[in-house]
Amino acid sequence: MIIPNADTTQATDTTQTTDTTQATDTTQTTVDVISPVNAADASDFIKKVYALMSAQDYTSMLEVDGSDEAEAYVSAMVSDRAVYTPDGSGNGVGAGVYKTPSGGYYFYYGGYAGGGRTGDGIIFMDCGSYYYLFTGAWSNDAPNGNGTVKKILLDGSQNDTESGNLVNGLWNGRVSNISYDAEFDYNFDCSYTANNGQVVEDLTEEFLNNVVYDYGFNDSNLSKHENGELKVAAYDVLFNDDGDSVYCYWFSYDPNGTEGIVGFATNY
Repeated sequence: MIIPNADTTQATDTTQTTDTTQATDTTQTTVDVISPVNAADASDFIKKVYALMSAQDYTSMLEVDGSDEAEAYVSAMVSDRAVYTPDGSGNGVGAGVYKTPSGGYYFYYGGYAGGGRTGDGIIFMDCGSYYYLFTGAWSNDAPNGNGTVKKILLDGSQNDTESGNLVNGLWNGRVSNISYDAEFDYNFDCSYTANNGQVVEDLTEEFLNNVVYDYGFNDSNLSKHENGELKVAAYDVLFNDDGDSVYCYWFSYDPNGTEGIVGFATNY
């Protein structure tokens, strides 16, 4: 689930952030693992990331992500990832910085084996108005097993939580997709089913015929849904005590994309 681009007065679209250049590639190429000899001399930056992530200090991580120091570190990386473990072996609990094909990057903290991610692991990424936090099981350097994504608006007005089973970073099975809206003190449920990242449900016609015109769907989104660029997998309408609809959330997806975790899916 993702923090939506919403009509702030009437409705909320929980369409996933789409990185059309992002591709799933869990193949290990070269890995910057700080050697045992140089572990004590690892940059202050990666040590800071390790310390903050281990303390779950995500408020401080917001200051780190996007900083000049972070940008310089990523620019200097010789491969798509830099891995730090305190003993320099690339094994045990450590922290890493990972580039995305679109030119972005994210941070990881958790288990490693030979420089590959394994066991329990966390992803952190600053997304401007909110931050992205994934926690879950890893194997073969990818999210495999149960996992949860939280997207938390910095102003506290909304939290989105998406959880389910993952196969190589893609949702597989029933995906719980809940948005808590503080204004209404209500959890909007836009859960859906995915098969290796491909969304199964298509409620677009039902949504367009019965819901959309009541909630100020903007022209750009409307045309994308009408021509099939986007489809609706689920929606949830809040009603007042008189039975009148008050607000609506919906989950839209790209039928040509995949749903999952940043770095592994096109929509995250």
